[in-house]
Amino acid sequence: MGRRTLGILVALVATACVPLPPAYESVSRTDGLLRIYLQPLPQEAHRLRFSITEILALREDGGAVRLRQNFSELHGEDLVGLQRLLVSAALPPGSYTGISLQLGAASLLGEAGRTDLLAPEEPLLIEQDFRVVRQVSSTLFLSLDPEELVSSGFRFTPLFYLAKSRRQLESLLGFATNTGGNVVSVFNKHTMEIVETIATGSGPMGAALDQRRKWVYVALAGDAEIAAIDVGTTQILQRIRLNFGDEPVEVGLSPDGEFLVSANRGSNTASIMDTGSLRELDRVRLPSEPGSVVMSTVEPRAFLLQPLANTISIVDFDQRRVVLSQTLEESPLRGAVNEDGTSLFVISENSPNLLVIDPRNLRVTERIFVGRGATSIELDPKTGLIYIGMRMGGVAVVDPSLLMPIDTFRVDGNAVALDIDGDENNLFVVSSNQRTIRKLGLVSQKLIGTIEVEEGCYAVVLMGGR
Repeated sequence: MGRRTLGILVALVATACVPLPPAYESVSRTDGLLRIYLQPLPQEAHRLRFSITEILALREDGGAVRLRQNFSELHGEDLVGLQRLLVSAALPPGSYTGISLQLGAASLLGEAGRTDLLAPEEPLLIEQDFRVVRQVSSTLFLSLDPEELVSSGFRFTPLFYLAKSRRQLESLLGFATNTGGNVVSVFNKHTMEIVETIATGSGPMGAALDQRRKWVYVALAGDAEIAAIDVGTTQILQRIRLNFGDEPVEVGLSPDGEFLVSANRGSNTASIMDTGSLRELDRVRLPSEPGSVVMSTVEPRAFLLQPLANTISIVDFDQRRVVLSQTLEESPLRGAVNEDGTSLFVISENSPNLLVIDPRNLRVTERIFVGRGATSIELDPKTGLIYIGMRMGGVAVVDPSLLMPIDTFRVDGNAVALDIDGDENNLFVVSSNQRTIRKLGLVSQKLIGTIEVEEGCYAVVLMGGR
């Protein structure tokens, strides 16, 4: 074998061993986005089934645009009390007068079984003026009137209403990033319904919420930007532009809210940003590509976890440099620091143990068995308990003072992100493979509510979160 051929083979093998970065969905620079949510069906519709075969957006100039539906079959027994994303589409900018629905087959469950209904042959016109703006997401809500769903015993005569987003109490809001849809879903954490969507740019991933300023910071991995969103207006205040190819995947906010740190997977760096001026102050070179960032609770420092190199690095904001890096036996995935800053807790991709690490020297002091497949971690500063989401479902509850798990939440689907609502004492669990966020009582462990999010839901942050 020639030297040139051998060199090519070695290069191919090396390339095959390097994980390829995810392909983020491109963002249209000319169109706007439209989301239409089907509001929870009324109790009167629980025995009803019908289909929507076509949805058109009606332009002010008389034209129409067919909208891509996420589903077409509507089963009342599944949709009573549950909001669903009916339409997610890109649309040409302009003024629209409403939508039209073409209904298909319909049936009603009675004592003798299911009976076919006569559905309207003509499309239903639903008037509601709305405007589509380039690179902005418009959100509408479709509701079914509970009155006279069936007339004459066999005619399906539904009446639909279309509504725009309404202003919500800031204290009730939650924000979920959706990498596949390039949007942030804004939801009411009490009613568990989406109330708005924000078009962010390419690849929204990690998020941090400043409770004092009421700003949400979102890492846009595909655009190499950090978007600052105002909670009250749900508008993007400013974009902090990083270097091309940085690929920021996660962000962390210092306890005083003065510094923001991003883990830049594409350039093996961490950016230190000033939240007052919303600009990058400096960047720090890391030994390997960072996967996540954990903020110290007591010092102006951040811990950058680098799973490919089994390394954790401490970045000091004042010195603006790496002051310590430590290689572990395990591959660090995500972490959390306790309230007094004495322990760093880290879950690992290749270990069944939760690592307890001394933040001063990054040495492992304890290993707590939690089982393989940990994907997320959240520490409750009120109780000191640690919640660990698992890839195969479920959330383990660990008492670090006992060095053991003490309980388990049963959750369908993976648990890729967690957050705790201090206002109502609930745990929010993101299941990306089921496109849901579930709310469970921290004490009762009962399921309180579910909302549907979009493809690639990555992170959730809450007003009033702990």
